[in-house]
Amino acid sequence: MILAVIFGLAGNISAAVAMRLAYFSVEEQGKIPAVFVLAGALYLLTATTSMVPLMWNMSSVLRNGTIEFPNDSYLPAAPARQSVGAAIGVGIIACVMMLLSGMLFLCYRYAWRAPEKTTDPLNGPWTLTTLPHSPESSKAASRGADNPAFHTEEAL
Repeated sequence: MILAVIFGLAGNISAAVAMRLAYFSVEEQGKIPAVFVLAGALYLLTATTSMVPLMWNMSSVLRNGTIEFPNDSYLPAAPARQSVGAAIGVGIIACVMMLLSGMLFLCYRYAWRAPEKTTDPLNGPWTLTTLPHSPESSKAASRGADNPAFHTEEAL
């Protein structure tokens, strides 16, 4: 489990570096796929190294395995009965999710092609105007007149 924690920490760090390179890097584009593969491999290694003790523990509980304690601890080798708890299920679900995230990082593809240039920064030219440009509205705006939508008939 200590190895799983170390691999998981290294996987999280490399995943953060990969995401940072993907979003902010312009000149280091050649490193991006390698860092994503590293993060995916570390996540898969984390899932595997945490699944092994989990399955080992579950098989020991299911077959009511014994544990060799020292004689001065006065503990029985095996309890009368054992059952698989919810922690095993949570651990298996966590391992499956770690496997899925590792596969997602391994499947990353970087878009090498630059986006097409458009005249508008919002991806296309404007075809409709949102406000009508009449001479009356520009005169009212220059005089500092109030918006007629704010006038109510309560003043009558």
